[in-house]
Amino acid sequence: MASSRRSQLPATPTGQYFIIPKINWIPDPNKLVPHKVDDPRSISGLGAVGLQNILNPPRENSLHIQEALCRNLYQVWRRGWLPKSQTKEGAESPVALFARHQRTSSCCSHRHLLNDLAALLPHSRRESKFDSKKNLHDLNELADLCNCNNLLILEARKQQDLYMHISKAPNGPRARFHVQNLHTMSKLNFMGNSSKGSRPILSFDAAFNGEPYLRLLRELLTHTFGVPLTARKAKPFIDRVLAFIVADGRIWVRHYQIAEEEDDASKDEKLSIREIGPRFCLTPIYIQEGSFGGPIIYENK
Repeated sequence: MASSRRSQLPATPTGQYFIIPKINWIPDPNKLVPHKVDDPRSISGLGAVGLQNILNPPRENSLHIQEALCRNLYQVWRRGWLPKSQTKEGAESPVALFARHQRTSSCCSHRHLLNDLAALLPHSRRESKFDSKKNLHDLNELADLCNCNNLLILEARKQQDLYMHISKAPNGPRARFHVQNLHTMSKLNFMGNSSKGSRPILSFDAAFNGEPYLRLLRELLTHTFGVPLTARKAKPFIDRVLAFIVADGRIWVRHYQIAEEEDDASKDEKLSIREIGPRFCLTPIYIQEGSFGGPIIYENK
C-alpha cells in the first residue's frame, strides 16, 4: 500500500524556487521540551545539516520529502525557533514558514523610496512617470504648472542603477547623484516614528563648509528637503532630524526622530534620537549650471 501511495503523489519541484508542500501536522506542545533562552545549544543543536534539509529538501518523491520535513521541523519546534502564535489551534502548518523566499526587486525599492521621500516632504507635489529621458528640460515647464521651484527626479537605468536629480527651476543649478546603499522604511523596521507632516531639522556635516561644490550642494539640499513654516500640509512643530554626512567622497543621508525621555530619578527630560529611515548614499556625478541645461561646473572624476 505504501508503494501505491507513493506512486499516486505528484512530483514536487525542487531548486531555487522550491515550494514545500503543506502538511497538516503540528506537534503536541505538552510533549515538547521547554525552550531555554540561555542555553547556547538551543541555536546550534540542530546543525547545518538539519537546516539544509529544510531549505533544500532532497530530490525524492513527495512522501519522502514530507517525512524528512516532519523530522527536521520537529527539532526546530523543540528548539523554540518558531513563533508562539503558531501553536494555537487552527493555525497554519509550520511548514508554511519555510515557503518560497521572496526578495524585493530593485524597481520595487526605487518606488518605495519615492513614497518615503513624498512622506518626508509634506509640501511636495508628486507627479506621474516622465517617459522621455532626453527632453528633461521640459520638467521646468511641469514645475511651473505645479507652482514649484525645486525638482527632485529619480531615474532608474536597467532596473538596477538609480540616479537622483536635484534642480532649482527654472534657472538652475542641477546636480546628479548615483543612489547607493538604499534601504527604505519598510525594509528597515526601526523604532523611530515621527509625526506625519512635521518639519525636520537639517543637519550638515562640517565638511560641507570646505569645498565649493559641497557648499553648493548644501544649498540645493537645504532648498529641496527643508520644509518652510508656511508650507501646505506642514505641522508647526519639529520632531525629526535629517542628517547629511560626507564620507569617502559621498553624502550619507539618515533620518532620525527626536524622542523625549523622562528620567524617573531627577524628573528631567532627556532628548535622544531614533532612526526612522529611509537611509541611502548619494555619490555626486556632476553639477550643471542651468536646470537640465548649460555648462558643467563640477564633475566627479
